[in-house]
Amino acid sequence: MYPENQSPQESKFEKMSVDEADVKDFMYLSEPELERLKEDIRAADSLIRIFVHPYFENNDDLNEKEKEKFEEPIKRVLASASDGLPPVFIMEEQHRILKLKNLIRDIIKSNIYIIPTYRSHPVPRFDGEHDKSFEDGYDTTIAQKNWQELIGILKENLGVARIILGGRNLKIGPEDLVLRECVGEAINQLSGNFDLEVSFATYPANRKDYKKAMKIKK
Repeated sequence: MYPENQSPQESKFEKMSVDEADVKDFMYLSEPELERLKEDIRAADSLIRIFVHPYFENNDDLNEKEKEKFEEPIKRVLASASDGLPPVFIMEEQHRILKLKNLIRDIIKSNIYIIPTYRSHPVPRFDGEHDKSFEDGYDTTIAQKNWQELIGILKENLGVARIILGGRNLKIGPEDLVLRECVGEAINQLSGNFDLEVSFATYPANRKDYKKAMKIKK
């Protein structure tokens, strides 16, 4: 597993050719691309990384110190290129995917897989679904259906068993310790189906906050 606080040059694995790296639309992978992804997941011992909306609003609402602290681990992961490292998935709002691709394309040194979501929500968005489904409030029916479909694809089709998850935003209720916002919902949906660990690149609540809250809840 590639540590987020380790320099890419320190990786013990062989470097992958930069020419092979690309930003892939997860929903439209070809059969050869799916097979390659399955092989990479097996090589990483069934582990993947997921970042949820990591460049939300370009992170312009963060001050310079906060932005650097949050984005630096993500850049290190995106810039790593070695066999045996967990494949990286980014959940991004459908309307921002092209912008995201342009933002990270010069950074990446291995394939990155984009999972489209609804606007301002982490709910996976599948082909043909209207982006306005959540405009009048949270659509529980679509949310549950789509999360279950994504979980099935990751677990049954790709063999994922473990996830390191981070991104924006994670908030933890001060009284009830309920996980909220986009990262909170993703954790709630995925943690019951996978061995899930929270990434260092999580904001505003961080990995330490999450572990403390989970310890109290037990």
